[in-house]
Amino acid sequence: MKEWLIAHNGVLTNHKELKQLIANKKSFNVVDSSVIPALLDMHFKKYNDEILAIIKTLSMLKGTFGLWIYNQKTANIYIARSGSTLYADFLNNEFSSLPDNDFVTVEEGLLYLLTKEGITSVGKFHINSPFFSP
Repeated sequence: MKEWLIAHNGVLTNHKELKQLIANKKSFNVVDSSVIPALLDMHFKKYNDEILAIIKTLSMLKGTFGLWIYNQKTANIYIARSGSTLYADFLNNEFSSLPDNDFVTVEEGLLYLLTKEGITSVGKFHINSPFFSP
């Protein structure tokens, strides 16, 4: 199932190791961020829970990232960050890798869901940045 779309800003330092864990070798390419949708799919098949699949996937990533994750099947949009920049206007449902007057820094290690009511935290994931401690 190719239901996951992602936008990734950052560097994944363990993408080669993660590729070894993915059974379907055609589900990713040479780009480091290509492992993310493949891992999301793998975890969703195992747990049948969208948020848990995302948390498990993000907890496996080493490096820095700001992410936008979209599930085409459910139309849910998520954002998360670890080390990289990501800002949000929680009331107006907007986010960016660049700061703005009404934007605040998205907290590292939290998964956020974007809804009509705004951006809300829906879970935590383990931060694995080899560059610095959170």
